[in-house]
Amino acid sequence: MTTISNENVSLEAIWEADAQFALSAEPQFDARLAKSHEILLNAIKGGKPIYGVTTGYGEAGQNYLEDSDAHTLQQNLYRFHGCGVGEPLSIEESRFMLFVRIISLSKGFSGISRDLLERMVLFLNQGIYPVVPSQGSVGASGDLTPLSYLAAAMAGEREVWYKGEIRSSADVHAELKLEPYRFQPKEALAIMNGTATMSAVMVQALKDFQILLHSMESYVAGMFEVLHADTTPLEDFVHFAKPHPGQRQCAANLREKIAGSKLTRDQTKRFDEFFKDKSQNIQDKYSIRCAPQVLGVVWENLDISKKWVETEINSVNDNPLIDPDAERIYTGGNFYGGYVAHAADTLKISLANVADLLDQ
Repeated sequence: MTTISNENVSLEAIWEADAQFALSAEPQFDARLAKSHEILLNAIKGGKPIYGVTTGYGEAGQNYLEDSDAHTLQQNLYRFHGCGVGEPLSIEESRFMLFVRIISLSKGFSGISRDLLERMVLFLNQGIYPVVPSQGSVGASGDLTPLSYLAAAMAGEREVWYKGEIRSSADVHAELKLEPYRFQPKEALAIMNGTATMSAVMVQALKDFQILLHSMESYVAGMFEVLHADTTPLEDFVHFAKPHPGQRQCAANLREKIAGSKLTRDQTKRFDEFFKDKSQNIQDKYSIRCAPQVLGVVWENLDISKKWVETEINSVNDNPLIDPDAERIYTGGNFYGGYVAHAADTLKISLANVADLLDQ
């Protein structure tokens, strides 16, 4: 059982999370959620204009509506954004998206109720994931369109993945005897105005890329043996002289993989054989000699990308935010997905480097 609290969660924990989840039973966890929710409700009942709760969105933020219409506004919000196109995200990406959104909202700064989190955890435990079109978000104002499919699914609308099949959300609710969720003020906005979709795609991509890098190192180690390569380029002195951490670690990984091999050779033997075999080059091909340098920077780029995405996942990235201690409501731009976007671009460049090495 994986317990969800307001503590940070590592990427590895997300990758390896159990099939069943539960919200923390700690009194402090409930207290923070309840306090921020109460501050928000008291503010709108007092006639305070709260962006996206008792006002319109974007340039329509100058328009005010009564708190009695706040429920309808949340419904209109997720319906308005149901305009995604393209093939749906994978089941695993949709699952990560749901999990990541729960992590962010669990911090207790979004003004949402525990009821909302309980329903989201129920979806996670039951294996109910929204069917999310892969196109429809730029990440600049939050993943509004893709995350609207999560909000709509919880309200019994649109489609969901259930037991590996695409089903009507209304039918799944009826089958499980669940009442569709009715969003309280700000709750649909809290789900939608964040970076959970792009983060979820990167959670999957980082997992796959890390496996690819380990596999690539094994492939390179195999090529050292197949080509009877000289192991000198892997020796520690070479990488002590250019001490990038990723490069040094990659060289160490390769040394470990070929340890005890009877197929590789050392430089002394190559010197001895040079004048006997005129077809033999004094050193191996670039792609063999430079593998630690090529893959080392890629490993470091992966670490940077993982750090950015992990920080994003553990952030509160909706708007507005509620500080339960200071009893203040803040508007800001945490929904902007720049860090995740740069992590994705970094990963694309790194993948091209790996492909280039493989092609040589």
